[in-house]
Amino acid sequence: MSSSERIRVEVDADFQALVPGFLETRRREIPRLRELLAAEELAEIAAIGHRLAGAGGGYGFMFITEMGRILERAGETRDGDAISGAVDALEAYLDRVEVHFVVIPEDSDEE
Repeated sequence: MSSSERIRVEVDADFQALVPGFLETRRREIPRLRELLAAEELAEIAAIGHRLAGAGGGYGFMFITEMGRILERAGETRDGDAISGAVDALEAYLDRVEVHFVVIPEDSDEE
């Protein structure tokens, strides 16, 4: 996959009003994560990672969840290289993600 290729993510249409703000917040976290890494405030990076790990999958952004897990673990183990790599990967993902809203049918127990 080239670095400019779009990443298509299908998201439940019920989240259409929330997703733009969710992604914008993630974009604003990139410089903050870099500042925290430079200041060696790794516990705060771990906390942000924990939030990302929990929130990403709820909207359908499994890559954000995975980067959150990496950031959380790397913050806890003080692995600056892993933090830097995860922040770079998250930024690249956010630059390339293309959201497509889909209607997810509700489960029906009626038969």
